[in-house]
Amino acid sequence: MFSALASGLAAMLGTKVSETRPPIDPHSASPPLIHPAGLIPGAILGSIICGLAGFDSFVPLYALQLGLSGSGAIFLLFSGIVLTIRSVGARLPDRLGHHNVARVGLVSTAAGLVLISAWGTTAGLFAGTAIFAIGHALSFPALMSLAVSAAPPAERSAVIGTFTAWFDLAFGSGAIGLGIVASAFGYRGSFATAALIAAAGFLLLLFYGRRQAASASAEEDSDEAPEPVLAGRKLGSPTNIP
Repeated sequence: MFSALASGLAAMLGTKVSETRPPIDPHSASPPLIHPAGLIPGAILGSIICGLAGFDSFVPLYALQLGLSGSGAIFLLFSGIVLTIRSVGARLPDRLGHHNVARVGLVSTAAGLVLISAWGTTAGLFAGTAIFAIGHALSFPALMSLAVSAAPPAERSAVIGTFTAWFDLAFGSGAIGLGIVASAFGYRGSFATAALIAAAGFLLLLFYGRRQAASASAEEDSDEAPEPVLAGRKLGSPTNIP
């Protein structure tokens, strides 16, 4: 019931959001269904969502294994941290840089999962959950900002579609894959595997950042290059005819 009311409230609030999309030329080509600008940021997001899938699937069972009566307090802690950071720290990516915030988010995600796996106690579960929640709260908005900033405004809906598709893909495949790991190595093994996947996402983010920096540097060099000179005259300058 609460979920239904929350969804209805979100729909009502959405009607008050103004349209910010610029006018589109009807004769211009449509953006691709799978937009390149959303692929790498989406893949990095997928490395985080795999951990979320394992967390949602196995923490309820792992909490019982540790002697807790349930996992409600764990998910309350996770949700509270995510909600607080997303609300209070909504401008962090703009102030600190999208890449910087995404890096902190991925490191926190991996560190939280490692802590849950390595410290097999109730305290370890709560502490790891807190760190994992910080990483999840920071990563998603920073990565989405990276994705949409790499495309013109008219193509951003295609970018967001490509980016968010990784969420569903990673959540479904992550739950299945980590379930196989859990059946062989236990819940702590699945959390450790999810941490490795997040670490791989961090490496991909570093590669993506360097590629963007190299591309920006090449564009600056191209803009600053002098115009070519032909026969002693600068191209584009008027020709003096005696």
